[in-house]
Amino acid sequence: MSKDVVVIGAGGHAGVVVDTLLRMGRTVRAISDPDPAKHGKQLFDIDVVGDDQSVREYATDSVLLALGVGIGAGDLRKGLALRQTLFERFVSDGYQFDVVMSPAAIVARNVHCASGAQVMAGAVLQTGVEVGENCIINTRATIDHDCIVGAHTHVAPGAILGGGVKLGRAVHVGIGAVVAPNVEIGDGAIIAAGAVVVGNVSAHVTVYGVPAKEKNDL
Repeated sequence: MSKDVVVIGAGGHAGVVVDTLLRMGRTVRAISDPDPAKHGKQLFDIDVVGDDQSVREYATDSVLLALGVGIGAGDLRKGLALRQTLFERFVSDGYQFDVVMSPAAIVARNVHCASGAQVMAGAVLQTGVEVGENCIINTRATIDHDCIVGAHTHVAPGAILGGGVKLGRAVHVGIGAVVAPNVEIGDGAIIAAGAVVVGNVSAHVTVYGVPAKEKNDL
């Protein structure tokens, strides 16, 4: 029997995570959030018990964690960095993160998802895909065969990766973006919403447009 789950964060992404966990048959014991205005409230009838320190009231071997903090609509790199910091902080404290896998996702039998990976409803992960720790494969994203998704990466709703794509660590692939087969995306790169990427992208740059080109204002 799987351990109960404590969800970190009580915003919009957390709602999706909690709903997915419940659909997986998991028991969500509590939710934390740094915003005092949310303390004492509920999400899907589950109590928001306090800030992140309240999570540490649960023994490391008694619960699994799930990260309900999303990327946000502002500075995407800051959003990715926050998720990575939270994940690594709790792992260093001895906690383990559940793999959140929507029953409404289509996932091949030999897909590997590392600790803390989240695969949302309607996503498709084909044979040979590897998803790193603390990644989000968001709603209706499509990841074709033999892709590698680096740790702490976000593949946004409706994005499409062709076969053999390699995403580095902390990459953001925007809503509806398309990455052609066998393309490599460097660590920390941002693929803007709707971009069509047909060639490799260097680390820590932002690309946009059809075909995608690098922004010149970084």
